[in-house]
Amino acid sequence: MKIILKNNNIDYNNINLKYNSKYNFYNIQYSLPYVLLNGIPLNINFDYLYIKNKLIYVYIKDNKCIELFKNIDIHLNNICKSCLKIYNNSYYIICNNNSNNKLSNNKNININIRKIKYIYNNYIPIINII
Repeated sequence: MKIILKNNNIDYNNINLKYNSKYNFYNIQYSLPYVLLNGIPLNINFDYLYIKNKLIYVYIKDNKCIELFKNIDIHLNNICKSCLKIYNNSYYIICNNNSNNKLSNNKNININIRKIKYIYNNYIPIINII
């Protein structure tokens, strides 16, 4: 079952981080009044995609989505690096497509920010396509 937050409205007080010391990562949990979600599920509008193996670079021009990721970055700033990257004045995020989901041409994509993993001496947010 897939759950997407309506209109990407996030209450940042509902984001909980659980540290797993055995594998050295943080699980991101988002609590709603009726269920506890693994990760933060979002529906974002994108400009174009660049696919490289299982990684997908999602370029974003929508100001609402950019502000949303900036706010998430501010909330997670003391733990990990930024979700939102900048290259040539273009904003993008890097996503995993491990389950080989079909990507449509309707300029919308569903993602889930699930965990913060320790890779290459930094904590990196792991964003999956759902």
